[in-house]
Amino acid sequence: MTINLNLELIDKFRDKVNERSIFSDKYINIGNKNKWNLICSAMDWITITVEGLPLINLKGTSKGPGYDSLQSLNLVQYIISIDILVQSIIQLYRVLYESTTYSLENDKSIFNQEKISDDTYFKHIRAIFGAHPVNLTSLDGVAQKKGERFFASWVTEDHLGDKDFSVFLYSNDPNDDEDHFFEISINEINSYAEKRYNLLFDLTNKVDLILNDHEITYRKKQILSDKDNLSQLRILHEENKKRFGTSEGYAYLINYIYRILQVNLNKDLNFDTTFVDDYRNYLASTINIIKTNLQNMKYDYIPLGRDFKGYEFEKISVYLHTGTHAIGEEYFYNLIRVGILPTYLLDCEDMIEKELFFDAMIYKANKISSLPVKYKDLIELFSIK
Repeated sequence: MTINLNLELIDKFRDKVNERSIFSDKYINIGNKNKWNLICSAMDWITITVEGLPLINLKGTSKGPGYDSLQSLNLVQYIISIDILVQSIIQLYRVLYESTTYSLENDKSIFNQEKISDDTYFKHIRAIFGAHPVNLTSLDGVAQKKGERFFASWVTEDHLGDKDFSVFLYSNDPNDDEDHFFEISINEINSYAEKRYNLLFDLTNKVDLILNDHEITYRKKQILSDKDNLSQLRILHEENKKRFGTSEGYAYLINYIYRILQVNLNKDLNFDTTFVDDYRNYLASTINIIKTNLQNMKYDYIPLGRDFKGYEFEKISVYLHTGTHAIGEEYFYNLIRVGILPTYLLDCEDMIEKELFFDAMIYKANKISSLPVKYKDLIELFSIK
């Protein structure tokens, strides 16, 4: 009676939907509905049920006919857990296939009921053995008379038939004094769950198809061109969100270049800022590369041309991005004191302008040496002797 649910299947599906952020961005708002939250909820409950179902003990403690309260409640838990698993799979199917139905909706191959599908029959099993055994509308999942109700007895191991558990169903009709026998097979219930759980193979492939269709669609959509660099970057910013997501692709690089190019430089007449212009020209030269790659729906690494390492630079970077790091601030101001950066930066409150000068100086150093520059190297190269 052991259920066969391979945990790796839901793990692979989870990895696939999290592989690229554009997938979650796409489903966060579809028709003003956050369907990404539904996908996450379904994945979580699938993982819980797949891990937990094999741990539920359906073996009884009694030695003969009669009810076993713990066994009965464990059976309730087992059936309800399978219902959660199946409903989670169905929800994923409906979201990804944009349908109100799913591929096994009319399947009858497990319970072999002529009049109703396996899904409908399982709902009847769930009602009898867990959800509402004291308020049933039929004997077999097909209502016969209006107002007719049935009530289930306690659950016992099936000693009368060839299955695992059984109940008697009693009618509310005074003329029906028959004890209607109803039995279930755990192997059949397991097969029902396994068949639907294995739809994750199809669902994982569907995610690939959705992502591939996304790429094909956006390769055909032309990106607007603008001669103004800042305007072009704003266009690329929006295109990157649509094509790669809010945090992937060229999101960081576009924001960084925009931040650096929009600085209105307060030039120090006593300081040569040619290296700053060189750096900004280099950054501007990458805009067309970004545009071409976005158009072709591909990501290739574009170096910023500022390769550095060391404790001092690490602290300076924290200072430039937060504005509140005393050690980083001291290392930065020391570059001003030794003449590497202009003195007006001592009173400058624009952290982006400070970042521009620092990054441009690193770029200048990298043009001299192909190795990552260190703090002491920078001082030896450019400080006023």
